[in-house]
Amino acid sequence: MLDTQGNVLSSNPPARQVLKAQKSDQFPSSVKDFLSQIETIAGVSKAEIEIDERTFHITAAPVAGTGMVLTMHDVTHFKQLARMKDEFVATVSHDLRSPLNSILGNIEIAQEESMLEEEHRDALERAKRIVYRMAALINNLLDLAEVEAGIPLRLTPIELDDLAREAAQDLEYVAAGKGISIQYRLDQLPPINADQQLIMRVWHNLIDNAIKYTPEGTITVGVEASENQVMGYVADTGVGIPSSDLPFVFDKFFRVDQPQTRDIAGTGLGLALVKSIVEKHRGQIWVESEPDTGSTFTFTLPI
Repeated sequence: MLDTQGNVLSSNPPARQVLKAQKSDQFPSSVKDFLSQIETIAGVSKAEIEIDERTFHITAAPVAGTGMVLTMHDVTHFKQLARMKDEFVATVSHDLRSPLNSILGNIEIAQEESMLEEEHRDALERAKRIVYRMAALINNLLDLAEVEAGIPLRLTPIELDDLAREAAQDLEYVAAGKGISIQYRLDQLPPINADQQLIMRVWHNLIDNAIKYTPEGTITVGVEASENQVMGYVADTGVGIPSSDLPFVFDKFFRVDQPQTRDIAGTGLGLALVKSIVEKHRGQIWVESEPDTGSTFTFTLPI
């Protein structure tokens, strides 16, 4: 509540934290600008303002014979959500539109009667590979939405070392096709309560990621135990990650942009899904990496 001279007659603690003054001419500049614009307006006025990187909806309502009431609502979180939604829609639209155009182009090529049979097969094979990539994107989106929607975990006693070995063995043929060997550092661990299907997804995504970004060399899959937690890690001797990109590798749709990785297929969602699963289990995950040396992704889960 302000009087006609701009003095604060009363305010609640949040208002005092934001405005930090008892006179309107000492308010943050965005509030002062708003008040200066409404001096000649008799009715209720509204605006959106910024204070210290926070966004507020501000309303001024006159009070006859007294001055005015200022009401401010902090909408920073909602603005961030709206921006994330717009970025999400734009990214998904791009990631679906481009492959759809490629599929259409390859099907049109396959329909050309003048094409050789081998060229027909190549066009259809390219279209099929693109469909698989689109399916992977959609499946990752659905899995990520399910994890982040707060659906309860299906907790059962699991052994992290057994799941690590099973996931690595599932992908050994892919690694062998690139001349990559998988090494194991799997100590026997105490059982933990976790969602087996989701933890298996963590191992699959981390190992598959290591294979993708390792042109040749070795991948190490390991587990360890401490007093109150178990730790799993996947280390590779691949292309590595620049230090400037390390803070963003777990962000949705983020992909490292360097010459060695531009031709590697991916959705930019695998690591975001891994992070969400680990944190949903009250664990932590991080990465250590050096360009041209390799990367190590490590996660912990409570016993």
